[in-house]
Amino acid sequence: MTQAPVLKVENLQTRFKSVQRGKFVHAVDDVSIELYPGEIVGLVGESGCGKSTLGRTIVGLEKASSGRVLLDGVDLSALSGAALRDSRRALQYVFQDPYSSLNDRQTVGEAIDEALVIAGTRSPEERDRRTKELLDQVGLASAVRDRHTRELSGGQRQRVAIARSLAVNPRVLICDEPVSALDLSIRAQVMNLFLRLQ
Repeated sequence: MTQAPVLKVENLQTRFKSVQRGKFVHAVDDVSIELYPGEIVGLVGESGCGKSTLGRTIVGLEKASSGRVLLDGVDLSALSGAALRDSRRALQYVFQDPYSSLNDRQTVGEAIDEALVIAGTRSPEERDRRTKELLDQVGLASAVRDRHTRELSGGQRQRVAIARSLAVNPRVLICDEPVSALDLSIRAQVMNLFLRLQ
């Protein structure tokens, strides 16, 4: 018996209105992808070719012009309410820039705790335990928990962003150039982290 894809993108198109009247920019044009459990898929292309728009459209941050995104066989465009919220937990996004994706006024603990509250973890004790577990999972000492995110290096911030995305136990993690803003020495650490998470 063959395994079903956890994520299936079918003929996805995303277009935006151009500054020229009646014209459109085709950012994503007829893309199809299948992702199976435990698999890593890398999307390679030149700057401006639509990679980020594709990722943002898959997770629902941009609206698809046509095509479908199916998570475990369910068309995400057909969902609303609680079912849509559940699907968004299962499909998480790590932004390219760790400096703009985190709130500088929050501590590391608050950033992760917020995700756990949104995920429905009510018990403060359970959130505390899970925060420690996530920080350990991404290779950050729990001592950084009380530091503000603005006090961290780029690599530390990106690992906090990854921990926050993992807080809701997603089925799929979509990462938009997660190491491009990092020093070479930190890039290897983050890539090794993804391999461990796989």
